[in-house]
Amino acid sequence: MTTSLPRYFISTYARVIVTNWPTLNRILFFRTSTIKDQLKQDNATDTPQPPKLLTNERFNDALNGPFSRYLKSFLSAFSVIAHINQQTVQHNDGAFKLPAETTLNNYQLDKNVVKKISNNECEKIAEEISKLMIEADDTWSDYINEQCSILMEALRGLHIELTDTDQQDFLNIYTISELIDRLTDMNIETDINESTQPFDFKEYFKLKCKLAIYSHTSRQHQTPNAKSIHKTIEALEPQLNTISSQEKETVSRYQNKIDDIIKPIAFAKLESS
Repeated sequence: MTTSLPRYFISTYARVIVTNWPTLNRILFFRTSTIKDQLKQDNATDTPQPPKLLTNERFNDALNGPFSRYLKSFLSAFSVIAHINQQTVQHNDGAFKLPAETTLNNYQLDKNVVKKISNNECEKIAEEISKLMIEADDTWSDYINEQCSILMEALRGLHIELTDTDQQDFLNIYTISELIDRLTDMNIETDINESTQPFDFKEYFKLKCKLAIYSHTSRQHQTPNAKSIHKTIEALEPQLNTISSQEKETVSRYQNKIDDIIKPIAFAKLESS
């Protein structure tokens, strides 16, 4: 069984934004790290680290996985700030004028409008967005731990016994490609289709539940099959629907906070952001 995820073209501009904003760089790097890489980061010192280089694989995990909506909203916010900064430099110093073929020239801003935004105001907005992203990331971590506990309890209620190893595995935050590779190696159906991409947390947790069910069934010396796994997943629909509704509420809440912060410079938002 072969499962593939969409591949995205990552522009140089997007890479520059992720490199230039430390909070965005650090969090995006962490949220696209494999379990092995996460363990390395846990053992790292607290010494400030230089910006991390994000590979195409990491960007694709970010855009395909359950953190997609969260990460995109902050990437969009930082792109607005970057656009203002770029336009300020371009209007103030002709030496930095971009070539005519540069994409950003399609988004020229009136220099009189740009001048109304001071560097201090732009820096303050960037600082507020960074603080909000740290808060949001903590919120998503709490959300994931809470949903893991609820689902593990629900699985036990369906007589799916979880060993200590199973529980730790359930709590692990896999990248979407890492999780799908595990399922594929075990010959477990992922049911990937256009409606599940990018994966939201409901679909992500379905895959995590399939791993737990597979592990339990194998310990019973039974052969796991798609029909029995699907039946158990259906029984978890109430919990999965709650996960979905809470995710939507959290995404909306933080999007509203982002919009409030960047309101003074919202005119600089790129159409593709």
